[in-house]
Order: sequence, then structure tokens, then C-alpha cells
Amino acid sequence: MRMTPLFVFLGFLLSGTSVIAQAPAPESEPEAPKPVLIRSSLEPGTRVFVGQSVTFYLEVMTNTWFTKAPRYPELRLPHAVCLELSQFGVNYSERIQGETYAVQRKEYVIFPQRPERFTVPALSVDIVYARPGEPHGEVTLNSPPQEFTARIPEQARGVDTFVTTPRLQVVEGYDRGFEGLRVGDSVSRTVTMTADDSVGMLLPPLEFVGPEGLGTYPESPRLEDHSNRGVFSGKRIESVTYVMEREGEYSLPELRIFWFDLGSGTLRTEVLEAVDFSVAPNPDLEPEMLASLEDEATVPKGEAAAVQEHRLEVRALLYLGLGVIVLLSAVWVFLVPYLKRFRIWLRERRRLRAGSEQAYFLRFRRACRSRDVHQIMQGLLSWLDRAYHGPGAATVDALVQGADDIELKALAAGLKEALYRGGEGEEAHAPWSASDFYAAVARARKRLLHRTRAAARPPGLQPLNP
Repeated sequence: MRMTPLFVFLGFLLSGTSVIAQAPAPESEPEAPKPVLIRSSLEPGTRVFVGQSVTFYLEVMTNTWFTKAPRYPELRLPHAVCLELSQFGVNYSERIQGETYAVQRKEYVIFPQRPERFTVPALSVDIVYARPGEPHGEVTLNSPPQEFTARIPEQARGVDTFVTTPRLQVVEGYDRGFEGLRVGDSVSRTVTMTADDSVGMLLPPLEFVGPEGLGTYPESPRLEDHSNRGVFSGKRIESVTYVMEREGEYSLPELRIFWFDLGSGTLRTEVLEAVDFSVAPNPDLEPEMLASLEDEATVPKGEAAAVQEHRLEVRALLYLGLGVIVLLSAVWVFLVPYLKRFRIWLRERRRLRAGSEQAYFLRFRRACRSRDVHQIMQGLLSWLDRAYHGPGAATVDALVQGADDIELKALAAGLKEALYRGGEGEEAHAPWSASDFYAAVARARKRLLHRTRAAARPPGLQPLNP
């Protein structure tokens, strides 16, 4: 059927009507900002290598300010080592959709130990925040779960043990050279391994093996961990002593330490070279001691440590004498139980002192001397958790209200303004003074402690003749 111009014109009109009907509706008004938010993230991402450090960030935010330090839960994952970088969170501010939020970030470090998929579950955080003109708000938020996958590098497949790190340093040392060794001499060997973005417990143990005729006595390894502003490293120190038990030609086998270089993406090997040396006879050695060493040389390696320990005990008995043995026995029988109780008492006393109200107030004073408003607010909230025992939460507003101090009220408001409203500066702006604020809080502390002691004091006796 042939279309006439009239039909074409009517079709054009109908088509234009349909487009207008499908035009989008006017945009709705933007949603009001939420007073409290929570988020989580992973770094470096969702695909990592076995043994590589993964940083899990847990952040809580409010568009007013925190009146109490958030309490973060412990993180545990199967087949992974989980650590906290610091006891307290990091404070900063951030603008979200045109609104300024006070943010506190908690950092965890995860070291996956197996090639599998890991899930960081939702973590609950209790938050207490200010609501201008209203009582403070309390809410519990759950963080979004995060997932990542750990895999073994292709180059490391078939390797029993390796370290995943951007840098590994291995230092080997001996307490003497191998020249002129005679029967009865000893050589001590120390190997120190240091790895960035790792911890001491993840560095591989070394197996020191000596040939027959050479006593091998390894010591327990020493582990050290260091952290500085989010950058951490681990150290493992292995030590062993070789005792020359028989004359002859010997060789210490080489040791290999494998590590995966995250910077270049390659498997590297640190090699501790083999050492060849000779042991000459020792004519100055007493026949009894020579026979003892020859006997030890025939003992299986599994029993060598026991033989060496027995020899040292015999020497100690000869040097110290019967009188020292009696004295040590008396100390062991009578004093050791009391010393053990004293150590327990001293450890408990130090723990209580470190967690006392006075200790936390001293930390607040140090924070005021630093003039860092973030540290000042964190120290104040931590001290309030220890010092305040009244009804409700231990908040800055409760402290100000109980103190009835106009200067403290003004200085507290100035601190909040400098911390959460003052932009990007680290220090409070004039005329707010950290020293004046500390003095005002110290006055309020005296009143608070006086009320606490008065409330704890038992009531007096009633008069006999009212």
C-alpha cells in the first residue's frame, strides 16, 4: 500500500507525542546527609600473593563530632595472621557530598598463609556522636564485608618455604675466623634476616646441619617487629655454636633463603656460601677432656645437645663448689616461690597503674603539650572513659555540665570547632589555647574526683539522740 503525504504527516505527529510522554520526570530533592557513616576497604586490592601484607581499613564518620572514642573489635581470620597497627584510630576530616565529616580510621594488617579466598566479615562498631541541641546519639554500625584472593606466585611453585616482601636483607657473621682451629675450639654463627612489610614470625627458620665430628648447638631464635607511622618490618635472628670435637677436614653446607620480590615480581634467592676448614689436634687439651670430646663425636646428632649441656654442668660444679650449690639450693627452696609471687604482684601493679585514671590523665597532658587537636581530643576521651562513673556515657558534654565552669565550656567548644570545623589545620586557631584548656580540665578533674570519692564514702552514723 502506498503511503500518502497525509499519512506521513500524521505518523510524524504521533511519533513526537510518544517522545514527550517518555521524557524523564523532574529530579527529586537530594537526600539529607546521614549523621553517621561506616565504610571499609582493602589495600593493595582483591588479588594478592600468599604472605603479602593486606591492609584492611575500617572507617567511621560523623558530620558533627565524636563524643566518645569508638570501640573497634578484634579481627581474626582462619589461615591468616591478623595484627593491629596501632591501639587508637587515625583522625582526619573529609568532605562528602558537600558535607564535612570527622573521620576515624582503624588499620588492620592481614598476612594470608594459604592460597585461597578470604572474607573479612562485617565488623560491629559502637559510635557515640554529638547532635546539636539534642542529647548525644548512640548507634552500632556494621562494616561492609570485604573479600580478597591469595595465590602462590608461579615462580614459587614447588618451593617449600619462601618470604613475600618488597625487600629482604640477610646478614651473616662469625665471632672468629676458621683459621688455626684446634680440637676443643668453638665458633659462633649469627644470621639476621630483616624483611619490609612483614613480621618476624613469618620469616623462615634455618636448619643448621654439621658433619660428624662437629658439635652443632643452635639457640632459640629471637624475633623483633618494628612499626613507624604505618611502615613496619620484621626481624629474625638465628644463632648456632659449632664445637670442634675431632680433628679433620670439615665443610658447613650452604643455606638458601627464597623470597618473592613484590617490586619486580620475581623469585629471588639469598645464598649463604658453604665454608670449608680444617681442625688440627690440640696437644694442650687434657686427656680426660679429649676423651670426652671424642665420645661426644660418636654420639648421634639428636643427643649432642644433651651431651654438651652435661659437660657445662660438670664444669659449673667444679668452678662453683659445694658451698655455692648449697646456697643455690636454699634460694631455690625458700626464695623462688616468694619471688614468683612478687613478680606476679609487681606485674599486676604495673598493669593497674598503666590503666589507672592518673596514667590516662598524664597522657592527656602530654597531648595538650603537643598542641595537636586530634591527639588532645583522643587523650581527653580516653581519660573520660577511666575517670567518669556517673549516669550516661562519658562524654565531653557531661564533663562540661558537671564542672559548671564557663571557661571550660568555651574552651571545649573552641576545641570542637578547631577539630571538626576548622578545615585542614593540625593546630587549634587563636584564641583557643591548649594550656588553658588543660588547666580548665584539671580543675574539672578535681571536682569530678571529689564527687566520686564522696559517693564511695560510707554514710556516717546516725545521732543517738535525735
